[in-house]
Amino acid sequence: MIRLFGAILLCLCMNPDDSNAQDDSFTLIGIWQEDLPMIASGWSTNYQFFEDGRVNFNHSQMDCGDSLISETGTYTFKKGIVKIKINSLTFISGGELQKATGSCGSEYEIVGGEIETKGYKRKMKFKIIEAKPLEDYDYLDRIVINEVSWFRMAHNPEDY
Repeated sequence: MIRLFGAILLCLCMNPDDSNAQDDSFTLIGIWQEDLPMIASGWSTNYQFFEDGRVNFNHSQMDCGDSLISETGTYTFKKGIVKIKINSLTFISGGELQKATGSCGSEYEIVGGEIETKGYKRKMKFKIIEAKPLEDYDYLDRIVINEVSWFRMAHNPEDY
C-alpha cells in the first residue's frame, strides 16, 4: 500500500497537467540524454544539471566526426523555463577527418588534434512541456523540450 501511494505521488509530481514542470517541485538535477532511454556505444547529446546551478551541454560521443565536445555554463529553472548561459566551449582543434573505425556512430571520425577549452558566450532558453516517469523503464524520467524527449539517465550529474 505504501508503494502504491508513493507511486501515485510520484506520478502526480511529474505530471505536467498538474503544473509540476511549471513549479519549483520538479528538479532537473542529473544527466538528461536526448532521444535515447539507454546508453549505446557512448552517450548521446546530453545535459548535466548540477545542484549549484552549473550545467554542461555535452555533444554526442557517438558522432566521432564532430569536433565539439561540450559547452559549460550556468542555468536557472523556474516555472518550467530553463535559461542557460554558456561561458566556455571544449573542442578538438586540428586533426584529420577519416573514415570511422570501431564503435563510432558516424561515418567519419577525427584522428589526432588537441582538446582545447576557450571562452564562448551563448544563451539558450526553453520550456519543458512535459515531465513524467517512463512506464517501460521504472528508473527513468522523461521531459519533452521542443517536441524532443530527454531521459534522466542518472540523478547524480557527476556520473557522466
